[in-house]
Amino acid sequence: GKVGRIVMTAAAKHLTPVTLELGGKCPVVVDSNTDLK
Repeated sequence: GKVGRIVMTAAAKHLTPVTLELGGKCPVVVDSNTDLK
C-alpha cells in the first residue's frame, strides 16, 4: 500500500535495512530499543 511505499522509499534513501510485514491491521515499529519479552 501507500504507507509501505513511503517507508521503503525513506529507508532506501539512507540505505537503512527494512523488513515490512503489511498483512496485518495493527502496525507497530520495532527498533533496537524494543523489549520483545
